[in-house]
Amino acid sequence: MTDSSTFVGRMRRRVRIAQINSAIMHSLFSLGLTVFGLYLLAACTYCQNNTIAGYLLAASLSLGGIWWFVVVIRRVRRQRTPEGDPLRIQFQQFGDPEDIAREVDRDFTDQPFRMHRIYIGERWLCYAWKTQVRVCRIDTLVWAYMERVRHKLNYIIPIGTTNQMLAWNRDGSAAALPVRRKKNVVLALEALHHAAPWLYIGYSEVLKESWNNDRPELIAGVDHRHNEELLRRKLATQQQS
Repeated sequence: MTDSSTFVGRMRRRVRIAQINSAIMHSLFSLGLTVFGLYLLAACTYCQNNTIAGYLLAASLSLGGIWWFVVVIRRVRRQRTPEGDPLRIQFQQFGDPEDIAREVDRDFTDQPFRMHRIYIGERWLCYAWKTQVRVCRIDTLVWAYMERVRHKLNYIIPIGTTNQMLAWNRDGSAAALPVRRKKNVVLALEALHHAAPWLYIGYSEVLKESWNNDRPELIAGVDHRHNEELLRRKLATQQQS
């Protein structure tokens, strides 16, 4: 059972609702494809000018719809198991999933959870959009910035732009986090800078060049800045005491 009283529980519940909605939409699509295929099959049967190609097309559509429905059901069943739980998959990258879940809950105590929002804590970054889930430990990040994505219909006709935050990890992979409003990305980057001032925040061609060609040096620079920040905080704590 999902404990909806915790941050992780609320996030898991919202993700499962999104998964159910997605499964319903895909099931309706597969049902429509199957019905359309059966309709064509019936039309070919009663049509005097039926062809083998018509029968093959109708059978392919019907079988394709049935196959896709089976795939959807299997996906839903797997997602309901611990091995297929998206949050558990994200957590186990960093250690025992139960321990990581407790750490994330401590980072976001008493906070509500909403989809399409980037959550920045002291140690963790959490995000969910539709059925996509990303959980990152902040100390594995190196560089983050906002990106505007232009969308085109058939790669020709512009149909609008969206915003996303790109958070690059030490292994060279990036977490792309789409957000509806530009302001929300800016706020997330400000929160990330406050939580981890040693990270590189913001895009520049110089950083892009360093990331592509001198990544170990860039990561070493982040580590150096991190160590300096830890030393500064330690000295500040000693002065206060």
